[in-house]
Amino acid sequence: MVTIDRHAVSAHDCIPTIVATLWPEIIPIHAISIVVGISPEGGQSLYVLTDSDQPPWVCAGMLTLVKSDVESSWTADSWHVDSDPEDEDEDEDDWDDPDD
Repeated sequence: MVTIDRHAVSAHDCIPTIVATLWPEIIPIHAISIVVGISPEGGQSLYVLTDSDQPPWVCAGMLTLVKSDVESSWTADSWHVDSDPEDEDEDEDDWDDPDD
């Protein structure tokens, strides 16, 4: 079961301190913050904060863009085709040298 706890907040209220520090010149229009943390009961919980003026399609669009960016970064960094050195050794043993 999912519990939704809604609070009316502005986009500016959703901006974490690090965002304001890194990009002090931005003017927040819409914002979303997502945090996984340990709840007071000891279980993991997902905390999501969005501004109250944000239409649902804006939130969905931002999540889609972030998901796409994370997946692109993940696949670019982690999917490498490397040959197995053991396979190369086996191939060399099976090769017939015409000079022998």
